Amino acid sequence: MGKESLEILSELIGMRAVTADVEAVNSSSERMGRYLTDKGLLAKFETLGERRILYGSTVDTKRPDLLLCVHLDVVPANTDDQYEAKIVGDRLYGRGSNDCIGNAVACADAMAELKDLSVGCIFSSDEEDGGTTTSEMVRLGYAPGKAMLVLDDWNDNCICYAHKGVATVKLIARGHGGHASAPWLADNPIDKLVRGYAAFMANWSNPADADDWRRSLTPCIVSAGRVHNQIPDDAEMVLNIRTVAGELDGIVEELRRTTGLEVVVQSVERAFASSVDCPEFGMLEEAYLAGFGVRPGKARICGATDARHFQGMAPVYIFGVAGEGLHDAGEYVVIDSIESAKKTVVEFARRLAAAK
Repeated sequence: MGKESLEILSELIGMRAVTADVEAVNSSSERMGRYLTDKGLLAKFETLGERRILYGSTVDTKRPDLLLCVHLDVVPANTDDQYEAKIVGDRLYGRGSNDCIGNAVACADAMAELKDLSVGCIFSSDEEDGGTTTSEMVRLGYAPGKAMLVLDDWNDNCICYAHKGVATVKLIARGHGGHASAPWLADNPIDKLVRGYAAFMANWSNPADADDWRRSLTPCIVSAGRVHNQIPDDAEMVLNIRTVAGELDGIVEELRRTTGLEVVVQSVERAFASSVDCPEFGMLEEAYLAGFGVRPGKARICGATDARHFQGMAPVYIFGVAGEGLHDAGEYVVIDSIESAKKTVVEFARRLAAAK
């Protein structure tokens, strides 16, 4: 990995581009835009509200033969010193080093070597909070002409071809509050919420592990009450539901029937899948072998990525730089893997262009 690439990676980590800080994320996008133009690439911006969305390319088109997608926003650091890049051996530590700034640098450097081909890259700016900037780019007409690569998850030298959908569903129990010393005078919504959730889970089975490829449901937020001696009027539970196909309607209906509670669907993102039996997947396998020096495996992941926004447009696959510690205090990227990811993109682009 060249000195210039290492410098921009470290600089972007220091820009603290946490998704909620729109000004910081915009500054990060603008800095990456300058990095692209300094390499002789095109850089333009679209907007969604106050957010600026960077698009870099080798040619002036919204529909390049190969479209890349990566994000520049990061989750908040566990400790403030994570915003300072640190090199230890073959690793570079820092917030976003692996998720996903290392991948962004790999995409930029790959395009710099592919100026004779039709390649573009969306640098989204709110992937960690749902990816509305990516869906906006799709609405504006950005799409892959022949194939697409989302650089995101390394997944232990595997190419990801599918991931689950995700829905956020809220259960609401309503009752009548009162003083905690006289529960017989109240209709406690917490009791209703607990009983309803338990009734539903009595007939629900979550997957045993990541290879157990089926739907899952996890409570993530429970809220009720304000003080220790007052029974509240309502109680809520937010569920995170992961789907494989079109199961959500049935799950929501069963939640309403079994719990007897109010059920509100807050957000839905569909599942994603792309064929592994097409020529493009074989090209990517060979490109990965050339870039990383190992033949990749195939994987499905339980988390969601921006790949879902391009479902059905063209073959779409996910891979990324090597590293560990996504979203935790020990996040790092293996420095040499950024060059490996770049080489993989370059090799895939050339194979795609040569295919009839």
